[in-house]
Amino acid sequence: MKSSNCVVMIVDGASWPIASAMLQHLHSLEPERNYDSIIFTDPDALTGTLPSTISFRSVRPLMDRIDRRFKDLTFIRPTLTITKETYARLVLNEALGDAYEKCLYVDYDVLFRSPVSSIFSIPIDNADFAAASSLAYLLLSRRNKPGTGLDRFNAGVMLLNLKRFSFERLASKVETFTSSGRLGDQALLNIIYGDDWVRISPKWNLTTRYLTPQVENEIHPIILHFAGGDKPWHRSWVGDPRYRAEMLAILKRYNASAVQHRPRKPILSDRLKAVATSTPLLRSYYKADDYIRRRRGSAAFLAAYRQAAANGDFADLRQAPEVRNRILA
Repeated sequence: MKSSNCVVMIVDGASWPIASAMLQHLHSLEPERNYDSIIFTDPDALTGTLPSTISFRSVRPLMDRIDRRFKDLTFIRPTLTITKETYARLVLNEALGDAYEKCLYVDYDVLFRSPVSSIFSIPIDNADFAAASSLAYLLLSRRNKPGTGLDRFNAGVMLLNLKRFSFERLASKVETFTSSGRLGDQALLNIIYGDDWVRISPKWNLTTRYLTPQVENEIHPIILHFAGGDKPWHRSWVGDPRYRAEMLAILKRYNASAVQHRPRKPILSDRLKAVATSTPLLRSYYKADDYIRRRRGSAAFLAAYRQAAANGDFADLRQAPEVRNRILA
């Protein structure tokens, strides 16, 4: 019997082996699962024997939809971290809505720590999607700064209600939206939806900005998200070496090539960092700077996390009172 749920990644042709390896790793964590796995990518890039547990589909119909819908949108600007394919998630309901009710969209630069099937039990019938709270509304208040309304969630992991989420919801705001392109549709979604989405805990999308052993041990993340230009499989990675070793082991297990850079021109800061991290002394500086930044932010992040849990802000923890009680103990 076909599942009513799906896990989806949308990637360019160079990145599909990594996406495939990450999904195969997820399947190893939960052999019995309540979802189908789908990768949208360039069909011409597919090579070798593809895993039977993943449905590989052409991204071209999605991109055709994007081109038709976003003809004159200047904010669609591919960068080192945001490909044009990223915007295709905005029309996923048109491609999958007839077959599925819920879709867990996940960026490919993630590390699954635990099974994800339980996310589909989170009630989103009256919302377009659920996403992991960035806790920005609490972090800003702790720093005595007013909230901006932006970046309440990172769009790299979203549980979409395919019966409600649609481009039409976005259309009325598109004409007035402007962006540098750095955050792309993530900024658009945050502006349009404001607080009108289901907030779930950061364990579903724990980005590396605040990732320390203490944060990981307290939050017990299900999905680690290596957002930004540097990925653990890049030689320029200056983050925790454990994640690099773990990711490279997964890629090797599933015969996936570790793509060093996207097939597009890096911005100047990325070029400078690539050169700097090839020099031992400067690489040590970048590693120390990365560590200090994460340590400084992690204490405030954990405090905000505990406060949000106490307030009952997270829909997934409201379903698991024993977890909420452990956080508050």
